[in-house]
Formats: sequence, structure tokens, C-alpha cells
Amino acid sequence: MIRRRVGRGGRDRGATLPEYALGVGLVVVASIGVVTFLEDESGNALDEQAEVAGGGNEVSGAGYSYGGGGGGTTTGGSTGGTPPPTTTVVDGVTLKNAKGTKQGKDPAWIANVTVDVSASGDDVEGATVQVTFANGAFSSTVTCPQTSDSKGEVECELASIPNAVTSVTATVEAISGTNITYTPPSPKVSTSISAPPAK
Repeated sequence: MIRRRVGRGGRDRGATLPEYALGVGLVVVASIGVVTFLEDESGNALDEQAEVAGGGNEVSGAGYSYGGGGGGTTTGGSTGGTPPPTTTVVDGVTLKNAKGTKQGKDPAWIANVTVDVSASGDDVEGATVQVTFANGAFSSTVTCPQTSDSKGEVECELASIPNAVTSVTATVEAISGTNITYTPPSPKVSTSISAPPAK
């Protein structure tokens, strides 16, 4: 405890040099302790973040190195773990097996077509396809009931086409799905489907 000395005549003399030195020393020691504590805490927090973000990989970059116990090493500040999802850009669409079939005893028919979807020559699985079947004033857009299979194929059909409509043009309007994009070309991919012969 620092005490002030009162000199003769009741006047304060202030702290002496040893008292000042002791006070400054205590402030310096306390400051060093606080800085050391904060440095340790921030280092632990960074280690935990690197472990979580890196999925157990060792991450080094920007002068830091965090060991996660994994086998891989990533440099330049990036972390390991699950890579971001890649987007599949559909660039190949083919229509095949286009045919018209009779719809039971109804005065109508069914248009069927198989859509083949690919990206850079690889089959695209899980794509949702929309097809428009149209002829003049008659037009109907349907979403194929299934997504494309492992061969990139999906069947699409439109039923109850009146017999007065002797043919329709099937046009691929849209293709979508998880991380799947498609920009229709101009002109859009299409094919003609004729009604079955009358019996």
C-alpha cells in the first residue's frame, strides 16, 4: 500500500521514487500477464477452429500451422474436408424413341418420348425434365414423372391428345435438379411425334 507523507506545515509531498518504481513495475507485470493469457486463449481458439474447418487435416499458411492429426496437408490458408458441390452443366440433350400410341378405346392417343441428358459426354442422373407437346392451338407442358436414370434417360408422355390432332412436336423446355443447370439452345431440342394410324 502506498502512503502519502505529509510534510511539515501539513502539505502533501507526493510519492517517492521507489514508490513510483513499484507502481510502474506492478502495472507492467499485470500487463504482461494479461497479454500472455489472451495470446494463449486466442491460440487455443484458432486451433479449435482449424480442427473443425480442416476436418482433422493439418493446415498451414500465412505463418501459422495447426496440426489436426489427419494425414493430408493443405497449404495457403485453405482447409480440407468436404469440397464444395460442383455444378453439372447439361450440354447434351437428345430425344429418341418418339412414338404415338392408341389410348385404349378413347378417341385420343398418347405421345411418348425418351429424353437423354448428358454433360461433357457423361450421363446425368437425377435431372428433372419439362417437355412441351404442341401443334398449332394445341399445347401442353408436362414434367416427366421420374428423374433421369443412371443412363441419363427419362421417359416423358402426354396422354389424351384428341385424334383430330394428327401430330405434335415434343420440345425440351427445361432441365433442372440438385446442382444441375441447363440453358436451352436456340432453336430448342425438339422432335415430331405422329398419331398412331387409325384402325
